[in-house]
Amino acid sequence: MRVSRPGRAIMACASLLAACFMWASPASAHSSLVRSSPAEGAVLPTAPRSITLEFNEKVSKIAPAIVLRNDAEAVISSRPPTVGRTTISSTVPTGLPDGSYSIVWRVVSDDGHPIQGVIRFVIGHASDPVDANEVDAPENSTSRSWTWLPVAAAVLAALIGAALVLRRYNTNHTP
Repeated sequence: MRVSRPGRAIMACASLLAACFMWASPASAHSSLVRSSPAEGAVLPTAPRSITLEFNEKVSKIAPAIVLRNDAEAVISSRPPTVGRTTISSTVPTGLPDGSYSIVWRVVSDDGHPIQGVIRFVIGHASDPVDANEVDAPENSTSRSWTWLPVAAAVLAALIGAALVLRRYNTNHTP
């Protein structure tokens, strides 16, 4: 079976489009928190000396945040964290009293996607642990992922290319 020139062009555009969708699919995975010290829900006899968060992938040095809050949601510490390949860490002020605390954190994945969360822990014996739903995470102005943009550009280019081929074919083969 012989395929016409416009048919070959359309098949080539369709193949290119399919390749773009297969290539873009791995970009949807983002870093995630795999370990923290102190751990979520930990009850510690004394205050920790530092906070360390470990992620499954490399994290960016763009705008990382670790904010330590007490049970009244007052900010205890918001020092800029130290960024490692897959970790961020911050020191904790000395002399923290017994009570409930929350670590509000934010990092940017190596792929540019910001992620954030809250980790609650207790020093000594606290009556009410901090509710993660009541704690405000750091502001996140870049929460939208733009991984769809190259795919949209490829679709548009394929459609324009197919239209031009068909137009040229129709112009050359009009009776």
